Amino acid sequence: MQDFVVKNNSLKILLYSHLFHPSVGGIETIANQMAENFINLGQECTLVTSSPRNDSEKDNYIYSVVRGASFKEKIRLVKNSDIVYSNGASVNLFWLAWFLGKPFVWTHQGYQLSCIDGLGWVNGYASPIHPFQSFLFHLKNSGFFYSVVGYAKLLMRILAGKLVTKNVAVTSWVAYRQPLSNQIVMHTPYRVNRFTFIAGKTDDQVYDFFFVGRLVSEKGVATLLRAFGLIVKNNPNYEGKLLLIGDGTWRNELETLCTEKGLNDRVDFVGKQIGDNLLKWVAKGKIAVIPSEWEEPMGGVTLEMMAAGKPIIVSRKGGMAECVGDAGLVFENGDDIQLADKMWILQQDDLLQQKLKMEAVKQLKKLDEVLLTRQYVDLFQGFVKK
Repeated sequence: MQDFVVKNNSLKILLYSHLFHPSVGGIETIANQMAENFINLGQECTLVTSSPRNDSEKDNYIYSVVRGASFKEKIRLVKNSDIVYSNGASVNLFWLAWFLGKPFVWTHQGYQLSCIDGLGWVNGYASPIHPFQSFLFHLKNSGFFYSVVGYAKLLMRILAGKLVTKNVAVTSWVAYRQPLSNQIVMHTPYRVNRFTFIAGKTDDQVYDFFFVGRLVSEKGVATLLRAFGLIVKNNPNYEGKLLLIGDGTWRNELETLCTEKGLNDRVDFVGKQIGDNLLKWVAKGKIAVIPSEWEEPMGGVTLEMMAAGKPIIVSRKGGMAECVGDAGLVFENGDDIQLADKMWILQQDDLLQQKLKMEAVKQLKKLDEVLLTRQYVDLFQGFVKK
């Protein structure tokens, strides 16, 4: 990880994140890390959010946090900023920034400018990631009122996307899914250094394969279970096991699938893990498999697993393959036969595993959180100078 180097010509950055602590999720985590990094790089940062804090807690951050700001307070905050930066789908401060002549940079972590649902995934299945096709899909499946209102909001987001100072797509895949003339690709800074503490530890590895994430339909865990079932079926003498770290609404379905495939004694569900417990469980796995059927916009978990020194297999469509680069193997989303082949090849080839680990070290240097945050600061300063 690079050292922070404080620069002069400090900026007043107004960062908007609709969701924030005590809410828990990727957007919240990224917003906190970005704000901290801005401060550590010598900038000023105020984070604005709609998330209320717990009554029993105080906001104790190295940057200012404003919750539930009134319209009048938002005007004051935008006026006093050099640049307004929105992390995620919301355009909450855009029109104020546009009216007051402030540069507005908008980072896209998903597909909110490409489809009504913002995901390209509805009720366990893929949905169109294209504005009008998304409208037709929801008109058929979600009803007239929802579709019309959702489409109107989508068109407003698209209009804002054409007017903002700069759109930032977190991967080339997201940029491909929302073809805007004023967009660039800048990867999201993820904090992965805590996972480096288990890199190189092999004594605890009792599972050949493991997964970390939510147990929901789009994460492709069913594909992983079917692929693992094929390995067990096609190799009678194989005695390896699979570890699933995480929880979610599809856990019962996945446990049923394990029973159907005769894998109950080969697959361990250990539920959601955090902190040191998460690190302990990750250390028990040898090869990480992140098999999303959904087109993951980026996939921070892939960076975490590379930092942990794990050879990795990811699905091709989406941003994960881009982030992994030459440090992992890829397979077609949802193709359990192809995944089984990749898993077996990697499990049997120690030299390939070592090669992927060495490539991961190179790849993580390109995606260092300080380097990526500094790119944001340089981008902001360019607009302010203009």
